[in-house]
Amino acid sequence: MSSLPLFDTPSDADAWHNVQAPGGYERWYFDAEDSLANTQVVAVFGQGCLSDTNYRRAFDRFLKNPTRTTPPLPADYPSVSFSVYQAGRLAHQFVKQYRPADFSASRDKVDLRIGTSRLYSDAGAYRLTLSGTPQEPTWLGPKLLTDRTLSADFTFVPTFSHAPIERALSSREHDATHQWVLANAHCRVEGTIRIGNESIVFNGRGYRDHQYGTAPIAHGLSRIVRGRVMGDDELMTFHCHVPQDPAQPAQVHLLRINASGGEVLEGIVTETDWSKRSATGLEYPSHIAFGERLVLNNPQVLGATTSEVRLTYDARGLAAETRAICTVEHRR
Repeated sequence: MSSLPLFDTPSDADAWHNVQAPGGYERWYFDAEDSLANTQVVAVFGQGCLSDTNYRRAFDRFLKNPTRTTPPLPADYPSVSFSVYQAGRLAHQFVKQYRPADFSASRDKVDLRIGTSRLYSDAGAYRLTLSGTPQEPTWLGPKLLTDRTLSADFTFVPTFSHAPIERALSSREHDATHQWVLANAHCRVEGTIRIGNESIVFNGRGYRDHQYGTAPIAHGLSRIVRGRVMGDDELMTFHCHVPQDPAQPAQVHLLRINASGGEVLEGIVTETDWSKRSATGLEYPSHIAFGERLVLNNPQVLGATTSEVRLTYDARGLAAETRAICTVEHRR
């Protein structure tokens, strides 16, 4: 008996896969840094983000009673988030969950709209339009600043083109699919950020990737560390999956990408020192070494929630020392 497909396979690996699996997800991730202005931005478009508490709880209810509970699908939980960091701290942010009817996407190319935000490819570049109500963190949770709007427009222009790289990420569930798509990941970035009556011109370089899966990627894991390091004409990017069982080794995926394409760096023994803790109580590494290929030191926290820490590191592994932008996600 044939089973129903859990996702589409578009001709463009970077397009929408229409994941139909309960607990599944799909997300398009962008970050960029303007080193002269000491400003970093991170934007995420997606469906089924497990940092969405409602989605996570719905999936947990479904697991406990799958025959009597409506399965939560990624399409029911579209979202957009946008964060601006200045001088080493979170300056502006919005995180917005939308209704299913607020999402539309193409199966043939990168082109999606979620509410008033849009991501699409245009003449080889990627254009982002972002808009939402900003919020500020408080001890009682995020507070919406309803008297203003946070918006931005960015153009990510690939520094060099290469064929899409699709990497299967390790799974603790034998029948789950987790795919990591890297297409034109190294970019030059220009844009404008607007908050109220203030405008910030942005000019720097950035990174982008795309992930989708048929189950929550964090199941069976205690933490996920992911990040990237960029040079002028190459980058290294990684996922490090830390299992809940401390006797099990971390699963590491480390890639180097340049104009020639992508290289998977195998046989990496990872050393991680989890001796730091954020203001929200989450652990994060003071040091990460992927053998001698990539070494990260001197973490600086940009921002932290109750489930993740975003930070930068001094990075050694490319031709010149630079900074890495990383995220540590905790399974709670």
